[in-house]
Amino acid sequence: MKNEFEKKFRNIIDNYEVLTFGEYRRSIGNKSKMYRICRFCNQNSASTTFKSKAHAISEALGNKTLILFDECDSCNKKFSETFEKDIIEYLMLYRAFFSIKGKDGLKKYKGKNFTLSSDENGLKLEFTSLDDRPKNSEIKYEVKLQPQNQINLQNIYKSLCKFFLSVIDEQNLQYFDKTVEWINGKIEANKLPKIIEITSYSHFNLQPSLVIYFRNNDNKNIPFAVCEFQFTCLKKIFIIPFCSEDDRDFSEPKNYQNFISVFDHYDKQYSCKFNDFSDNIAKDFSLLLNFETTNKE
Repeated sequence: MKNEFEKKFRNIIDNYEVLTFGEYRRSIGNKSKMYRICRFCNQNSASTTFKSKAHAISEALGNKTLILFDECDSCNKKFSETFEKDIIEYLMLYRAFFSIKGKDGLKKYKGKNFTLSSDENGLKLEFTSLDDRPKNSEIKYEVKLQPQNQINLQNIYKSLCKFFLSVIDEQNLQYFDKTVEWINGKIEANKLPKIIEITSYSHFNLQPSLVIYFRNNDNKNIPFAVCEFQFTCLKKIFIIPFCSEDDRDFSEPKNYQNFISVFDHYDKQYSCKFNDFSDNIAKDFSLLLNFETTNKE
């Protein structure tokens, strides 16, 4: 068993320190408000406030275990009203399907052509138009759900990186000054490394979690920091961009392939999709659901 584990994860063992967050309750940062410095704007308690409870992963995604002390009220408000809205919208189907409770409990989601809600009796999908409903003769059918709001894909990448920056030790923040600038909109990204997306129930959990990989050597052919975000049956594995410990662009195919060759345990275990989240323009998106009707005798 040990040999099989080492064989599967040899590349990771040789190149990375691995940290996990989310399984247990943890508060990150300085407990004393007097000595807090916001890790996203560098303001201290003399120039800003720290009254709100900031969640390292958005509370709307079900995070109940990870709290960040070092995030000021201004940044907390700004993030929740800007890019974090996109990842919440993007994952709304999974939130509803698995009854993920946010700050205000379960919420009904109303799209352009549907209303989605869940309670103790299960998931309820109501169509606005009769045309969207299955016909009596249909056994298998596809439903196109049209959300109300547009999605900015780069904002989803920003949200994931914000989760990463919220849980790492303060001493490691020095490597991600430009990442923070990008999150705050001070620098632009035209091209980002693709995100590995996986759907699997093998590690299903209602509590979102993070697995963080920090490179433990000077091999700059591979990225310094990589993160895995787990949400229900979804995994998203992404490189942290703009890191000062990296000297190359991992959105370039050759460099990205070096990353994939080391993180090959994902491809060995799962069916992986490699998706580009570089687009920085909000656009309409839709969700396709496949159903199969059953006849009750």
